[in-house]
Amino acid sequence: MGETPVIVLGRDATGAPAFLLPFAVLVRRTGFAVLTWLAQSQSAYNIGIYRKDVAPSLDRAVFETIFAAVRAAEPTVHAGWFLGQPERWAGSENPFIRIGRDPRGSCFEVPLGGSYDKVVAKQLSSDKRQDLRRQLRRVSEQCDLAVGLPLDRETRELMVETSIAQKTRQIEEAGLPNLIGHPALIAFYRQLAMEEMDGVRLEIGHLDAGGQVLSTLSGIRYKDRFYHINGSIADTPLRRWSLAQLLIHDLMARQCQFGAAFWDFGPGEGSHKALWHPDEIAMFDTFVAFDVVGKALMAVDGAMTRSRRWIASRPALRKLAHQIRAAYLRAIRRLPGPR
Repeated sequence: MGETPVIVLGRDATGAPAFLLPFAVLVRRTGFAVLTWLAQSQSAYNIGIYRKDVAPSLDRAVFETIFAAVRAAEPTVHAGWFLGQPERWAGSENPFIRIGRDPRGSCFEVPLGGSYDKVVAKQLSSDKRQDLRRQLRRVSEQCDLAVGLPLDRETRELMVETSIAQKTRQIEEAGLPNLIGHPALIAFYRQLAMEEMDGVRLEIGHLDAGGQVLSTLSGIRYKDRFYHINGSIADTPLRRWSLAQLLIHDLMARQCQFGAAFWDFGPGEGSHKALWHPDEIAMFDTFVAFDVVGKALMAVDGAMTRSRRWIASRPALRKLAHQIRAAYLRAIRRLPGPR
């Protein structure tokens, strides 16, 4: 992903591991290098790994010492650019909040635990429950629906490729940056779906009608959480019936059966999330200038970040920005020759 890993391992007075900070050096399009979390642009949650008895003692002075050591090893780095960090994790405060906190929206989770019927009764209004039943009935009247969570390798490979193709089309239609289009990320996605890594494997559910895959949903169950990673919808007239929501409905019931305690929707707002009245996980960014160049970068980037958030908070402007970007990308694709 164009990053150079910089892994910081902290030890206590006895030499035992106390924390692990998975950093990376990233050269931005401006040509200046910054320190980030490793693969932070592809991750919903960026946070170090801390021993619970050590985390409360890590203050700004400790991190300044760490940054100085990193700069000694990587002198081209001008600033720290740490994005998408949860304020709290596993009941403990994120130590990075003591360096600096620039609010960054929220991630969303639905508490599960117990039976799915109880989850639905608690999280969904009676009107929404009725809407889901009506949508399922309408789609079932038009085709024979089947929901699958494939285990065999051949079907999993098909679902991976279908998910990538459907999501790519949706992203292009919306005029958004195609973050899943990077070859390294696609290769990792395929490997995660085909092989278990430390007992974890990508689960890919799909909604099928007469041999056509209408929708896919992929995620990972780790310990007591199911992480909703990606979803896609086919270009079909049936998409008007909230296919993604029907698939979530079925797979969430399965996760309850598997004993998951939380369905983690990840960052960003969306109607498919709001429907479930999820709990919010407050997020923040941390920007740290290491020198004069870093201060200039922070001033420019900070202004741009605030402008993007201001636009994002206004639906009409956000829609206009997406339309402009989509038109620009369509024009670029029509140009002759290599790009």
